[in-house]
Amino acid sequence: MTSPDVPSMRAAVITHHGGLDAIELREVELPRPGPDDVLVRVAAAGCNNTDLWTREGSYAASAEDPDARGGWLGPLDFPRV
Repeated sequence: MTSPDVPSMRAAVITHHGGLDAIELREVELPRPGPDDVLVRVAAAGCNNTDLWTREGSYAASAEDPDARGGWLGPLDFPRV
């Protein structure tokens, strides 16, 4: 939840590894870009197999540990915008 004085944006937030129940639509504080960053207004977005597998945690699963969960580069911190 943001205050009326803080600029905000609507975001799809991944709260944990899982199915569609892992995604929440939230109003979050607008990010403040650093000196070498830019802020881009997005009118529409999509998702691909990497987005789905990351949400599911499927990248960490292996023959040795089929229950392991993680992202492309290893364990993930949540929430993720």
